Amino acid sequence: MNEFQYNGTPQEQAMADLLKSQSHRLARQQIVFALIFLLVIVLAAYYIVTRMIWATFDGYITLDENRISAVDDIYILKVNKEMGEVVHKGDTLYSYVLLGNIVNQYDPNILPSAVKETHDMEVQAKLAQQEIPVLRTRLAELRKQKASESSDIYYGLTDNTKRNALDAEIAEVEEELRKQAKKVEIYAQAKNTTYNFMSRRGAGRANAAMPYSNTSIYNPGLIHYCCAPADAYISKINASDKTLVFKSEEVMVIQHTDYADCHLGVIAYVPNDMVKYMESPDDADIIINKDLELKAKLQMVGLRVEEIPKHLQSNFSHDANAVVAVFTLNPNQRVPAWVMSNRLPVRIRVNKIGAMLDPKPLPMYTVPVGKNENVKRSNRFSSDTNNHQEQKK
Repeated sequence: MNEFQYNGTPQEQAMADLLKSQSHRLARQQIVFALIFLLVIVLAAYYIVTRMIWATFDGYITLDENRISAVDDIYILKVNKEMGEVVHKGDTLYSYVLLGNIVNQYDPNILPSAVKETHDMEVQAKLAQQEIPVLRTRLAELRKQKASESSDIYYGLTDNTKRNALDAEIAEVEEELRKQAKKVEIYAQAKNTTYNFMSRRGAGRANAAMPYSNTSIYNPGLIHYCCAPADAYISKINASDKTLVFKSEEVMVIQHTDYADCHLGVIAYVPNDMVKYMESPDDADIIINKDLELKAKLQMVGLRVEEIPKHLQSNFSHDANAVVAVFTLNPNQRVPAWVMSNRLPVRIRVNKIGAMLDPKPLPMYTVPVGKNENVKRSNRFSSDTNNHQEQKK
């Protein structure tokens, strides 16, 4: 037993290896924590520096939309275009008939004005035509009297006085006869014109059926067409075939492709305490997304006041309204077509340093002297003011 000896070398080696691995692990953790801390410091510094250099505002792209509305109560026969389809100036968007032209034909208490005018002209033509035989008979009688009077003059029984009066009366009757004949001709032509108009419009025809009927066939004269006013694309359709649309209701929305004529711009919400940064002489950055930025110039600040959308309002701000500033995009920039959409949300970035070092003053307004500026105040108010000034002395 005295010869037995405990060998501790392997245990000591294992402990040493364990301590060494733990120290390496701790060193790696310290390096990772240091890198994370350094990254946080860098991000915080970047955020602080960015906030010091740039002022960022929420906003949106503004662009005119052409809303096609019904000119009257109409019945749409066919919508000729689809949503997203490109149209050119003069293309037919939809066909329709005026509802009043159809409904009035089925109202027994309403006589169309064209029909009434035709009846009136027929009556006037018949009255004028009946006057013609009477005038011809009278003209023949006057001519007989003139012949008899000429015979008496020949034999010296009378002078020319009565014959001259007969000549004047004959001329008057002849003129009235020509007038009545012309009136008959004019009324006949006018009646034919009105009748042709009524025929083209389908008045009184059975094929001018009511909407939703089994025989919804319409005379071509009743059908109207809505055409595209310019090159555009269909962005919204609110009606379909065989649909009633009332006056001023929106049928569809088209977006003109000539964006320069659509008042293209950028609207920014500017809080009152940040209006001073609008004095920056540099162009503003319009941030569409992380891959796309545009340049724009300030057109006007203080255009109006708008309520900031709820999702853009800060929890730490008491202002629900903001001053509206409008920017115009700089020329010669290539912009994707999808950006040209009304109300597209964007962010506007302005250089604070430029506004502080080289400000471009905004327009100022001088308040004029009011009409009542020099009006003498009441005695009581004046005496109170004088007493207060004397007490100060």
